[in-house]
Amino acid sequence: MGVKPRETGDTLVESYRLRVLTLCALYVAQGMPWGFITITFVTFLAAKGVSAGMLAAILFWGTLPWTCKFLWGPVIDRYQIPKLGRRRPWILVAETGMIITLSTILLIADPANNIVALSAIFFVYNIFTSLQDVSTDALAVDVLKDDEFEKVNSYMFSAKIFGGMIGGAGLGSVIGTIGIRGAVLLQIPILALIMMVPLLMRERPGDIRFPWRTGESAKVGSTTTTQDGDDTGSEGVSEEGQKRDFKDIFDKLKRVFSLKSARLGLLISFVAFFAHFLIPVLPLLFIQELGWSQEKFNATKGGLMLIIGFFGYMVGGQLGKRFGGRKVAIFSVLLGAIITASWGAMAPWWDNSSVMIGIWALRTFVLYVAAINLYSVMMKITWKEVGGTQYTTYMALMNLSAVVGYALTETLAGQFDFVTLFYIAGLLETIVIFALFFIDTEETQRVLGGDDAGGGLDGRSGNDRGKDKKSRTDKSGRLAGKNRKNQPIQAELIEG
Repeated sequence: MGVKPRETGDTLVESYRLRVLTLCALYVAQGMPWGFITITFVTFLAAKGVSAGMLAAILFWGTLPWTCKFLWGPVIDRYQIPKLGRRRPWILVAETGMIITLSTILLIADPANNIVALSAIFFVYNIFTSLQDVSTDALAVDVLKDDEFEKVNSYMFSAKIFGGMIGGAGLGSVIGTIGIRGAVLLQIPILALIMMVPLLMRERPGDIRFPWRTGESAKVGSTTTTQDGDDTGSEGVSEEGQKRDFKDIFDKLKRVFSLKSARLGLLISFVAFFAHFLIPVLPLLFIQELGWSQEKFNATKGGLMLIIGFFGYMVGGQLGKRFGGRKVAIFSVLLGAIITASWGAMAPWWDNSSVMIGIWALRTFVLYVAAINLYSVMMKITWKEVGGTQYTTYMALMNLSAVVGYALTETLAGQFDFVTLFYIAGLLETIVIFALFFIDTEETQRVLGGDDAGGGLDGRSGNDRGKDKKSRTDKSGRLAGKNRKNQPIQAELIEG
């Protein structure tokens, strides 16, 4: 293979450096408010005496929009302003909404006594965050080349972890000095600065940054040129053609979900994160029961645990590649459940910070290993013909699983002590193992085949959908390559 030629240009399809910078910046923008809300803000409320049920309610409403994020795919594919970029306008809408919604927290005089208002803000905020998530992933599918995806995807994930550390450990360590309002005010200009990246970038040659630059508004439905040299429009096909596309997608979904393993994937996804009820319990245990400071807890959860989780993903991916994702998932889930139950059994040593941090870190590492291999199993049972739609369904169900877990918090925390809660969490973590035992990760490939070109609605450009007949006969693998790129990106969505 020859040396890859150096890319020049000032658009994403022309410059590798701009692709990496833009995608990583957008993932930092997602990670920072996520770390702030789920770590710093929740810990702040716990220190103010807010109950586990109330904390769970905030996380419940904040996670709920992610269970429906697959609905954004058809919307951002259908409605576009190509002259401004196929994905860029939606990213700017999402980031503007994120900044405005986050700013409304400043209007609440006493956050600890206005949980309903906070929950509403977090719900709306995560509608915009999930829109940015889907739009950014669609942008990556559009502009990344086949040989870039694996490396750039790791950069994007690292950027999200970095953003989470800023919002968690970073803002959490100074909240005692600047207060919760100061923490909100500090991240708004950071988000606005990050927003300059998509505001000033262009996706393709011929795109314009602002509609007034040419003296006329960009017209919806006009054509642009993709990285592969195809002409695509915001709509791509006629309304009648789109109806045929949707019918084709749903027919293929019926075929793939007639398979036992694909249906088991739905079950696994739904039960995977019931034990998340423990997340809003932890700040109560550490701060109210064990006397940790907010700063210490935030630094541990928002800093150390995120770093350990990152390495858990990396090691888990290598283990899954060597031994198989299903096997590694089974053993790591079982080990994680044992560690969780052991954490409860170690109550006499909870006053020892080193013991608590040690077992917390071990559990985090093992469960991140389990999570990345669960994603791998879901990928293997996904049919490329409807890859985006089927896989996003699994991811949405995993987010719904977390929502169910948060909904359980108030009931469980009100009836059981901390030790028993760890036992219950360990038990709930084992449920997924029983479905994993019966899943056949090769069934989809064996029965339906995985080499046909084509992809789901979320993994294809408007042009690909408009040329559906061609995609079914094109054996070049170009569309299948885009679909393969689409799947690992969506594997990270549940972390938002």
